[in-house]
Amino acid sequence: QKLGLEAEVISKNEVEKLEPNVHYDIKGAVYFGCDAWMTPNIFMQQFKEVLLKNGVEICFTTTLKGFQQNRKSITSLHTDSGPMEADDYVLATGAWSPVIARQLGINISLQAGKGYSFTMENPPVMSRLPSILVEGRLATTPMLHGLRFAGTMELTGLNLNVNPRKVEGIIKNIKAFMPQFREENFSGIKPWAGLRPCSPDGLPYVGRTKKYDNLLIGTGHAMLGWTLGPVTGKLLAQSILRSGFNNISSLLSVDRYN
Repeated sequence: QKLGLEAEVISKNEVEKLEPNVHYDIKGAVYFGCDAWMTPNIFMQQFKEVLLKNGVEICFTTTLKGFQQNRKSITSLHTDSGPMEADDYVLATGAWSPVIARQLGINISLQAGKGYSFTMENPPVMSRLPSILVEGRLATTPMLHGLRFAGTMELTGLNLNVNPRKVEGIIKNIKAFMPQFREENFSGIKPWAGLRPCSPDGLPYVGRTKKYDNLLIGTGHAMLGWTLGPVTGKLLAQSILRSGFNNISSLLSVDRYN
């Protein structure tokens, strides 16, 4: 509230007025009226079309093989499609960022935090609003093609294997907090895993590196990549274009990697 956000503590009765279809087993909630959500895959498809229409070249099925360097600058990328040259290079590869940065002699303290998710296309009840069930370590999001459930934080490296016990834990918490959901509702779910790039202090890495003048990093957003991605892109773009850079330099965490 001090930051000007629309946030208020509300009772269970007030929750039921906002969310009449879902009966949550809760005492109350914090309502963020300023928040928003969307269906990511539909947005990304439309975003890709806008980029292509505006002349952006996206190199699909292209493998990065290495880098060509000259003192404090990267001069080109080695790919299986040939060399690629640019004035500036941005490393924004999520949980895989440390692997690529290591090829350049840069150490980024980052762990892949695995989360599990599945979408129920025909839930017994459909929520109007997304929710974070804090004690249940669970998030729910209504999307255009169903109700999305997500949860857990597992540190097991760069693998996308699905642990059935973790999925069972999510289902158990759904049934505890949302009693309208029963065991038979989960028979056709298709769980999948995603990797969140997590830094030790929870802050993302955004800015230029000391080692290379023309390398910028944007990673480490953990569970807020969808929220912080746009402003990260703006900060990096301003840095590359030298537009308003003096005003944002204090926000860039340029000293947290070397």
